[in-house]
Amino acid sequence: MKFIVVINREIKFGTVLNAVGHMTLGLGHRLEGEPDVGIYFANSSTVRAFRQLAATITKEQSALTAFTDYPHTMHGSDTFQQLELGKTVAEADMQYYGACFITEQLDSRMEKVLSACSKLKGYLPHISKGEAKLLPSQPSLAANKEMRKKIMMLINDGLPLAQSLNAALLATLSVGGRAAYADLGLLDWMDKDDNAHSNISFHPFPILKPVDPIKHSEMAQKAKASTLLVSDIRSTADGQPLVTVAFGNESDVGEVAPRALAKLFDKKMKDSDFVSATGTELSASVSVVEEKKVEDKPRIVKGTGKAKAALFSAGDKSVSTTDVSVENPELKMQ
Repeated sequence: MKFIVVINREIKFGTVLNAVGHMTLGLGHRLEGEPDVGIYFANSSTVRAFRQLAATITKEQSALTAFTDYPHTMHGSDTFQQLELGKTVAEADMQYYGACFITEQLDSRMEKVLSACSKLKGYLPHISKGEAKLLPSQPSLAANKEMRKKIMMLINDGLPLAQSLNAALLATLSVGGRAAYADLGLLDWMDKDDNAHSNISFHPFPILKPVDPIKHSEMAQKAKASTLLVSDIRSTADGQPLVTVAFGNESDVGEVAPRALAKLFDKKMKDSDFVSATGTELSASVSVVEEKKVEDKPRIVKGTGKAKAALFSAGDKSVSTTDVSVENPELKMQ
C-alpha cells in the first residue's frame, strides 16, 4: 500500500505539520503493516485538487482506498468550536492544510496531480520491506467530549527535515494503529455541503523540538518504558533520535516531555528548500501566506523497488482537473 500526503506549503510549517499529525494518527487504524510513504508539498489549489480526487477515488473504490483531509476550520484551540464552525462552512470556502490518501496503485489522474507538486530537497520516499494491508473502516466512536488524552511528537531539529519526515509519519501511523480505537476519539463530521470529513484526531497534538539530542534520547526511553503510553521511536542507523511519538493521558504524556525540555517546533521553510517533484529547481516563488482565520489561537493539540519509486515520481503548478530516495538513513523502530 502507498500512503501519500500532500502538504500546503503556503501555510507555516509548524501549523501544517500539526495537521498532518492529526490526519496520520487517525488513519493508523486503517493499516496493517508499514506502507510505502510519499510526501509532497503544493499550493492551496493543488492541495484542493489532490483532496477532491482522493475523495472521488475513495467513493469509486471504497474497499481499496482511504483518505482524510484537514480544513482550516479545524485549526484552533477549542475543538468543539472548530467542529461546529466546520459544519457551517461550504466546502468551496475551505482551505486545506493537507490531505492523505491510501491506495494500492496510483492511477493516471493522481499521477497528474502529484506531478504538479514539489518536495523537500534531499527527500526520498520510504519503500517498505513488507506488504501493508488496508483494513475495513470502523464506526466513529467519538463522543465529541473531552477525554483528557494527548499525542506528542518530538522531532530532532538538528537533522535535515527531509531526513525526518518519513519517520514522523511512520511513527504516528504506528501509534494510531496500536492505540485502542475508542481512545483515539476520531472526529467524523459533515460540512455545509454534506461532504464528509473523518478520521481527524480529536486530541491535542503538539509538535515539539527537544532542547538537545541527549534530552530527546532520555525522553524517548522514558516513553518507551512507560506502561501507560503507546509510543514509537525512530532513530538513524547510528542511533541518533529522529522522531518520538507518544499517546496517552495528558498527565502521563506531560511527564515524558516537560516544557523545560521541549519547545514548540517552529522551523521556517524557504522557497529554496523545495524542488519540483521531478527533482528540478522551482522556477517560481511561492511565499508563505496568511492562512484563513478562525476565531481562536492555533490548537496545541505491488512491483519492484524501481517501479515503486517511479510511481512516487511525479514544479509547483496549479491543476484544475480531476512515488521519490539520497539514501535515507535506516529508520529503526524501537
